[in-house]
Amino acid sequence: MHYKNKINKKILFFRKNEFSNAFLRFLFIYCLAVSFLFLFTMLIYSNLNFSAPLDDAFIYFQYARNTAFGNFFEYVKGEGYSSGATSFIYVFFLIPFIYIFKGQYLIIATYIIGGVCLFVTSYFLYKLIHHITNNEKLAFFGVLLFVLNGNILWGFFSGMEICLIFTFVILALYYIAVPSETYKKILALCFLSLTRPESYILVLIFFIVKIFNRIYNKKEKLLVYLIPVFTGLIYFLLNKFFTGDYMPNTMRAKSNFSLFYFDYTEMIKHGWVFYLQFLKDIFNGGKEHYFLHYSLFFFLIGIMPGVIKEIKNKKMEFFSISFFWFFIGVMATMFSSFALVHNFRYTMPFTIIFILFLVNGLKFVFDTLKISKYSLLVMAILSVFIVFNIFTFFANIINFGRDCNAIYSQSIQAGKWLRENLKDKKVAVNDVGAIQYFFNGKIFDLVGLVTNHQAINFRNGLPGVFEALERIKPEYFMVHIGWFNYEPYTIFKKPKLAEFSIKREPPYYVIGSPEICFETDMSLFQSGDEMLKDFTENGNFILKDKIDICDIIDEKEHSYKIWVKWRGEYPGTELYEENSKYSGKRIIDAGRITSGGEQFKIKNLIPGVDTKIIIRTYNNPRNLLDVFINGQKIGRWLIEETEGFSENEFFIKGDYIKKTEEIIKLEVVSKNRYNSFYYFILQKKT
Repeated sequence: MHYKNKINKKILFFRKNEFSNAFLRFLFIYCLAVSFLFLFTMLIYSNLNFSAPLDDAFIYFQYARNTAFGNFFEYVKGEGYSSGATSFIYVFFLIPFIYIFKGQYLIIATYIIGGVCLFVTSYFLYKLIHHITNNEKLAFFGVLLFVLNGNILWGFFSGMEICLIFTFVILALYYIAVPSETYKKILALCFLSLTRPESYILVLIFFIVKIFNRIYNKKEKLLVYLIPVFTGLIYFLLNKFFTGDYMPNTMRAKSNFSLFYFDYTEMIKHGWVFYLQFLKDIFNGGKEHYFLHYSLFFFLIGIMPGVIKEIKNKKMEFFSISFFWFFIGVMATMFSSFALVHNFRYTMPFTIIFILFLVNGLKFVFDTLKISKYSLLVMAILSVFIVFNIFTFFANIINFGRDCNAIYSQSIQAGKWLRENLKDKKVAVNDVGAIQYFFNGKIFDLVGLVTNHQAINFRNGLPGVFEALERIKPEYFMVHIGWFNYEPYTIFKKPKLAEFSIKREPPYYVIGSPEICFETDMSLFQSGDEMLKDFTENGNFILKDKIDICDIIDEKEHSYKIWVKWRGEYPGTELYEENSKYSGKRIIDAGRITSGGEQFKIKNLIPGVDTKIIIRTYNNPRNLLDVFINGQKIGRWLIEETEGFSENEFFIKGDYIKKTEEIIKLEVVSKNRYNSFYYFILQKKT
C-alpha cells in the first residue's frame, strides 16, 4: 500500500508538472501573440507608422531620452528638472531601450515591456489563485478572465506605466500570501512604491496594517518594512528639492485637491458619491464595460470571509491587505478630474485584485451549492464570463487602433511640423507628449504636466492660464480648438498656420477637436495693468502697490485669500476683453467672483498717510462691502452697479495706516456676488 501511494504521488507530480509546463508554454505564446497583434493593429490603423494610443506615453519617452543622455528628468533641455513623470521608475525601464530604438521606434520598447509584464502578471495571478482556491482549473479560468479582457490589454500596450503597477501589485500580494523570504516581499513593495503616487499609498496601507498587527503580536516584523516606505519617498523628495513641491506636476494638474479653492467636506461628499457610482458602473457591470452584472457580489463573497477571519484573529494579512488595497486604491483615483479618461486607466491596475477574488467568490458559491467543479453548470457559468471578455477584446483592439491613428494624425504630425517650421520658437501647447518628443524644442505646457508651477494656473481655469501667458509670452500656440476657449480673444486672432484633424473621434475619449497652430497676438498682454481712469487727483496721490487678481504669483506675494458665504459654493474665475469706456483702449483682464469676501496684503506704505484702494470690476451688481484693516472695521464700501470694466475707490484715513504693510479684508454685506479684476493702492504725496 505504501509503495502504491508513492507511485500515485509521483504520477500526480508529473501530471502537475506537465500541466504547469503546458500552461507556461500557452502563456508565453499567448503574450507574444497578443503583443504582436496590438503592434500590428497600431501599424495598420496608423498607415505603417508607429504611434501610441494616448499622448502621455510620449512624456515618458521624452524624460527617458533626456535622462539617458545626461539631462536628468529634464523635459525641455536647459530648463532643468521637471516633475512631469508621474511614474519615477518607468522612466528607468525605458532608458536601456533609448540606445536601441530611435525616434518613433522607441514605441517598440513598450510592446516588449507590456508583453513581459503581461506574462509575469498572468503567471503569478495563476499561482495566487491556485494558492487560495487549491483549484488549477479555476486558476486557469482566472488567467483567461484577465488576459482576454480587452480593456486591460489596452492598458498593457498603451505605452504607460499601467503594466508595471499590475505586475508589482500581484508580485507583492503573492509574496504576502505565500510563505517566502522577507526580502522578496520587500523588493516587490519597493518597486511598487516607486511606480505611482497611488501605488505608494498601497505601501503605506501595508505598513499601517503591520503596525496594527504589531500591537497584538510583539514578534511581528515591523521596522524592516520601513524600507519600501522610505524607498517610495525618493521621488517626492527629489521633486521637493528641485521644484519646491513634493507632488509631481501631473498630480497637481489633475487632482481635485489642487483646485485653488475647495471645501473639504463637500469634496469628500461628492467624491464618495462618485466613487460608489463608479464601483456600480464598472466593477458591478452597470455599464457592462469591464465586468458582467453582479460581479462585485462574487468579489465580496470571495474576500470578506477571509477579512473577517483575519480581524477576529487580530492578524490582518493577505485578505485584509487586498481588501484595503482595492477599495482605498480605487478611491484614490476618484478625486482626479481625469478619472474617467483613457479607458479608466488610473483605476485599471486594481482589476487584478478584483479578478483574484471574483474567482474565489465563484468557488465559494460552487462549494456552498455543492456543485461539482467539472459539472456542465460550472462550465456554463465560467463560459459566460469568458464570452463577455471576448467581446471586450475585439472592441478594444479596434479602439486601440483608432486611438493610435488619432495620436499619429494630430499630435505626432503637429510635433513634426513644429520641428520643421518653428524649431527655435517658444510654443504653448496643451498636449505636451508627442508634440515635444518629435519637436524637442522650447515649449510651454498650458496644463502644467511638465512645466513646473503651471499646474496651479491651470486649476484656476482659463483666466489663471491667461495671467501666466502674460508673463511667459509664448510666440506661438499649438492647441486643440475648444480646450481653452481662447478663440474669441485677440490673442487667437492671427491667421492659422497649420491644422491637424482626425476624421472620426474614438469612442473612448483620447483626443478630439482639430489641433491648430498660430502666432500669438501679444498686443493686449498687460493691457489691464494700468488704471483705466485717473484717481491721482492731479498727481496728489501716487501708486504704491497693485494686485493682479488671478495672477497666482502676484496673489502669493500679497497673501491673497478668497472665500464664499454659503457652503457648497465656490468662487469663480472670469476673463473678459472689451474697449474701455474711459480711455477707448481695448483691454483684456482676468478676475474672480465670490459671495463672501477677499483678504490681501498691501505693501510699500507710508504710515499715517491717507490711502486709496481702487477696485476694478466687470458688469458688477450693486454691492456693499465691509472693509477691515488688521481685523478692525474701518468703513463700508458702496460699489454701484456698473457695465463693462469699471473702477471704484475707497478712501482710508492715514490714522488707520500703522505699518508699511497692512492686511485688508473685504466682507460682503449685500446678497449679491461681486467680482474683482485688479486692486491699485494709492497714497497721498508727502
